[in-house]
Amino acid sequence: MGSRGISIAGASLIAIFGIGAGVVSGLYPADPKGHEESTSCKIHGIFGGLGYLALLILPSVLVTAMVNWMLIISIITQIAGIIFFFLFLRTKKPKFKRSGLWQRLFLFNYYCYIVIIAIMLLIYHTK
Repeated sequence: MGSRGISIAGASLIAIFGIGAGVVSGLYPADPKGHEESTSCKIHGIFGGLGYLALLILPSVLVTAMVNWMLIISIITQIAGIIFFFLFLRTKKPKFKRSGLWQRLFLFNYYCYIVIIAIMLLIYHTK
């Protein structure tokens, strides 16, 4: 895949995240703990999950167009993202808590990654 294709794939993954985990999950809220799962909660879970998966694979898609130091950041982001995503999924078990913490750490990890990519693009493409 050429750099144009990688750019389109990366932008598409970010858009899928924004639409799935942002817009649709916001329109269909999750149920409070202890309540029976509603249709709204199912939609929230499906689209939020698809959005999170899109972010989870973003570094794997972009890594082929990266310079050496960015390759290392991509790998670290990918590993941390998998760990935080797994910890977030574990909170569905009664003994494992702090779902909000793991979810926010997952997002923080990828938001930092996206900001680094944006800064890199500004630096290298404004010369």
